[in-house]
Amino acid sequence: MQDTEIKRRATFSQQQKINLLDELSISNLTITQFAESKGIHPVTIHQWKRKMSSNNKNSQQHEDLKEAQLEVQELNTQVENLKKALADMAIENQIHKAHNQVLKKKYKDQQSKKLKK
Repeated sequence: MQDTEIKRRATFSQQQKINLLDELSISNLTITQFAESKGIHPVTIHQWKRKMSSNNKNSQQHEDLKEAQLEVQELNTQVENLKKALADMAIENQIHKAHNQVLKKKYKDQQSKKLKK
C-alpha cells in the first residue's frame, strides 16, 4: 500500500495576505511564479487581490458617502441661514414700504394744506 500524506490546508491571516500581496507587487514575478515559490495556488492569490480591491473600493465608497453626507448637512445649514436672512429682508422691505406710504401720505397732506392757503 502506498503511503499517502494528507496536506493540511494553510490558513493566512489578513495581515499575512496583505504582506504577501505587497511582496508580490514589488517582485518581478508573475502571480503563478510567486504562488509556486510560496506554495500557494495562484487562484488563491487572484482571489485575495480581487477581495482586497473590492474592500478598498467599498472603503472608498463609504468615505465618499460620509463626505457627501457632511456636505449635504453643511448645505442644509446654509439653506436655513439663507431662509432666515430672506425672511428678515422681507420684513425690512415691508417696514420700508409702510414707511414710504406714511411719508407719501404726509407729503400729500402737506401739499394739500399749501394749496388751501
